[in-house]
Amino acid sequence: MTLTRGALAALLPLLIAQHHFNYAIAATLVFAMNLVSSIIQPLFGFLSDRFHTGWIIIPALLITGLGFGTVGWDNQYFLLITSCLVCGGGIAAYHPDAAKLVNGLADVNQGHAMSVFSFGGNLGFTCGPITVTLVANALGISRVGLFILVGGGVALLLAHYFPAMRRQSAQHWQQKRQRESDSPVPVKDDWRHFAILACVLFGRSIIFYGLNTFLALYWMHILKQSNTSGSLALSVLFDRDDHRRSLGRPPRRRQNDSVRLYHHALLVAGL
Repeated sequence: MTLTRGALAALLPLLIAQHHFNYAIAATLVFAMNLVSSIIQPLFGFLSDRFHTGWIIIPALLITGLGFGTVGWDNQYFLLITSCLVCGGGIAAYHPDAAKLVNGLADVNQGHAMSVFSFGGNLGFTCGPITVTLVANALGISRVGLFILVGGGVALLLAHYFPAMRRQSAQHWQQKRQRESDSPVPVKDDWRHFAILACVLFGRSIIFYGLNTFLALYWMHILKQSNTSGSLALSVLFDRDDHRRSLGRPPRRRQNDSVRLYHHALLVAGL
């Protein structure tokens, strides 16, 4: 899932060379993917809270793979933008319900579970640039379409185990709602601190996505390095001490820990 977001920036030099884009037009592709995923993701989060939409993570994987895979086939700018928008829509649809499913599977170990979930996303960011560059250099940019098969394979695997994961997660949320209904203290949303955190993340995202959009191009056109070196620089940027965050807190030993960790691994594969 996040592999596609990291990989698109690494494809920009190849797309510029193939279609003779300038930097602004090429950067619009990354902007389109991130814009649609950011704008409609709260909508999917709202639907996830109100309805049983957990199943949506399976078609979301297919949609993301389809959108990214067709980037290498599109010969017109409009089609490239459309592919990026489709990919961003799949990313937006996946994350709210996947995070909710992780929390339900984790039960009391939600901190550790979310760190594993985040690790999967960051691992995709890290591996995406160098992976897609090696594929495009060896087989041609049109072979980026192979990622459609990758997305489809992970979606099929997740679909096989999803019913058991959903039952376990639903049981957790039902118990949580029962505890909250029995609590004399009403639960209220803290919009003030939410707004502060949102502003911090907004500023961080401007810097982060600005860097990852143009770093490979800077590596090639200013430092006169190969596109593989530029992709490797992107991978280094995305590698943000994931092992410390994901393994910093060991999970509690429970009877069904192995089942929980296996389900987490499936969701991480989706990321």
